[in-house]
Amino acid sequence: MIALQIEQKNFAEDAQPLFKNFGLKVEKGEVLAVLGPSGVGKSTLLRLISGIDRQFSGSLAIDGQTVDKSAPCGFVFQDPRLLPWCTSAQNLSAVVPGIEKETILKLLSLVGLDANVSEHYPHQLSGGMQRRLALARALAVNSTLLLLDEPFISLDSKLVSTLHETFSEIIEDTKITAILVTHSAEDVAALADRVLILSGRPAVTRHEITLKNQRRPRSTKEILENLSQIKGTQSDGGTDD
Repeated sequence: MIALQIEQKNFAEDAQPLFKNFGLKVEKGEVLAVLGPSGVGKSTLLRLISGIDRQFSGSLAIDGQTVDKSAPCGFVFQDPRLLPWCTSAQNLSAVVPGIEKETILKLLSLVGLDANVSEHYPHQLSGGMQRRLALARALAVNSTLLLLDEPFISLDSKLVSTLHETFSEIIEDTKITAILVTHSAEDVAALADRVLILSGRPAVTRHEITLKNQRRPRSTKEILENLSQIKGTQSDGGTDD
């Protein structure tokens, strides 16, 4: 579904490239995680795929189309980025004008929010509810391709576990293609099919791991087994978590 080839990506002409001769492919229905230290280029990859950043030499195809011809990606950022003056329903209609109320309620239900939340403002929602609403907004934009940039950062472990379950169920129900950028091996162990562990500058794929346990809402045992598989790469500096 996604084929990205970066010949070179710089932020300044005289800077060392962030990426050089770097390729990334994601199959339809796959959940790919990108793990690595801060500054390695994880979030930049998402911005390139989404078309937010087009300043690179190389090529990008989504379902065989260039990014300017493909549908916008659903994007979940590190913070919810909700419009504070808009209700939950209005936050969804802001990105999809004309979206029907029935569709809004279905999306809220899909992410575990009650129908009455549609009339609440962001300040009336808990942190976890705001993250769920941000996910619903991303799914409203594109229900087939989801980009996730540290979606669980700064949340307590109990809430993260609950959101992992929500994401797992949505991924399983919708068969969505997703790329998860994270510094947390726990996120990867719970959600991903495959993980790329990046390091260096220009960034390289130090490890590529296909997780042993089939993706679905995974048991605690399966998550721990996946985590052990991922953590086995840490000894050579593959991650910072």
